[in-house]
Amino acid sequence: QDIKSLLEKPLSALINDISNKKKNQVKEMERSLKTKRAQISLVEKTKKNYENKTKEADQAAEALSKATGNTPKEIEKLSVKSKKAIAAVDSADKEYKNSIEKLDQVTSQWEQDHRTMCDVNSFSFS
Repeated sequence: QDIKSLLEKPLSALINDISNKKKNQVKEMERSLKTKRAQISLVEKTKKNYENKTKEADQAAEALSKATGNTPKEIEKLSVKSKKAIAAVDSADKEYKNSIEKLDQVTSQWEQDHRTMCDVNSFSFS
């Protein structure tokens, strides 16, 4: 009876402590996974934007190259449009690269959280 009463409270406290740590780690994992998924979605969005801007720039450059019979004013207008399209591609490229870098950071954090969770939950009583 005495041994049971001596061990019951500390073991119960240990079990509760382990359970709480596990719950907190699971919440952290879910949070970092949600962040990772959101960043993947953003990368896909910025990639599509980059591809669209590149296509628009190519079309503007093609229109400019085919503008041999146009007036100088029309050629200037096409030239300005082409330059703006190229600037938009550069901007979209930077945005895409930044989103990829952020994804790398988020993925690293997710991996670290996953390792931490595995470490917390992989102990033995031996």
